[in-house]
Order: sequence, then C-alpha cells, then structure tokens
Amino acid sequence: MPHYYVAHHGQPITATLLARLQAAFGPGTVAHTTMSLDAGADARKAAAKYAASAEAVLVVIGPDWVSRVRHADDLARIATAYAFKYQRRVVPVMIDGAMLPDAALLPPSLHKVVYLSPYALRDVENDIVRLIAMLQRSQQEPSLPQQPVYQPTPATLQKPRTVLGWLLWPFRLVAWLLMSIVRAIVWLVKTIIQQALKSFIALIVTVLVFGIVGAIVAWFVVSLVQSNMDAVQALASMGDTIRELLNNLAQVQNTLPSS
Repeated sequence: MPHYYVAHHGQPITATLLARLQAAFGPGTVAHTTMSLDAGADARKAAAKYAASAEAVLVVIGPDWVSRVRHADDLARIATAYAFKYQRRVVPVMIDGAMLPDAALLPPSLHKVVYLSPYALRDVENDIVRLIAMLQRSQQEPSLPQQPVYQPTPATLQKPRTVLGWLLWPFRLVAWLLMSIVRAIVWLVKTIIQQALKSFIALIVTVLVFGIVGAIVAWFVVSLVQSNMDAVQALASMGDTIRELLNNLAQVQNTLPSS
C-alpha cells in the first residue's frame, strides 16, 4: 500500500514532484489522482482508498483549484475529503503563486484545508528537496495510533439546478430533515448505550469490591462475637465455681460446734 498520496489536477509541476517522491521513498510508495489503474477499476474509489490509508496526502493547489474541486466527482476533492475523514495528515502544496482560498468558496468536506499551514513551491527543485526532507523527518518521529472517533455525519442537501429539482425541493427538504433527525437519534442512542455499558461494568466492579470488603468485615465481627461469647461463658463458669465453693465453706462452718 502506498505511503503517500498526491491529489493534483495534472499540472506540469506534479510530474517532477511525483518523480522526486518515487526516487526518495521507493517504487510503489506514492499514489496519485492520475495513476494507472486496472481495467474497469473505479477511479473515485481508488482515490478514496489510497488517500484514506496514506501516511500523508499532498494536495497540490493551483490558481484554478477552487473551480475544479467544486465538482463532486473531482478526484482531488474525493481524495482530500477522505484524508480528512480518516484523520490523515494533509499538506497543501501551493504552486504558481496560488493562495489558500476562503472556506466559503469550498465544499464543506474541504473546509479544513484553509486552516492548514501550506507549503509553497517557488524554487521547484530546492523546495521539493526540502519537502521530501520534511516528510522523512515525519516518518522518524514516533506518533500515537489514531483511534476512529464516532461522530454523526449530517446529510448534505445540494441546491437544485433544474426546474424539476426546484419543484421537488420541498420534498427533498423534508426528507433531509427527517434523515438528519434519524442520524441524530441513532448517534444519541449509540452514545447512551456506550455510556450505559461503561456504567454497568463500573457497577459490577463496585458490587464485587463492596461484597469482598463486606464479607471480610462480617467474618471479623462474627469471630469477635464468638471470642467474646467464649470469654463470657468462661467467666460465668468461674463465677459459678466460686459461688459453689463459698456455699460449701458456709455449710462446713455451720457444721462446726460453737465454742
């Protein structure tokens, strides 16, 4: 599986970038949006798959990038969106003097791009060398494994583009609202179940701990009571013996003749 993915639109500079990356990290370590696929393979699924599993995704951004990623089937858009979805490292690589766009110009799945620190390619050869060195340093730095986090994914509602679409807009709006409510309910139920399971486990552990402690305390009290009962019985027996002895002495005294 490739270690890096380059999301680009076939700009001339990307050929140099891909060649340098392949030379630095080895054959088969870099995938990109215009790579050759098996006959019949879906390029969109391939872009999503490789970007979601890559260590880092390099997003090549030129002056026309915003207009290209507005299309839902744009491969660079799909790859970048899946990189964000699976919490991969995304590096915006700016070319031809491009700047990061405003978030309002991008689809919601790409909004995070504008908050990332970009890497500009001006002096192409030297800047690519520095970019590769940065990626190599990142490989050597230990990182904690990322755990998937469950979050409710809201359904997107696109604006209609045809007359029929506008006529069906109210029905689509109602369906979208219902779907959003169902997703929210499912997320809420799943969260409650997870918390309940955690609380149930904690309850079982607490009951076991208190049961063990209670058994120890009960054993100690019973042992103490039994010991005290044995001592009381011994004292009572001793008292009876002394009383009997005194009675015998009194009887002996009574039998003696008076002087």
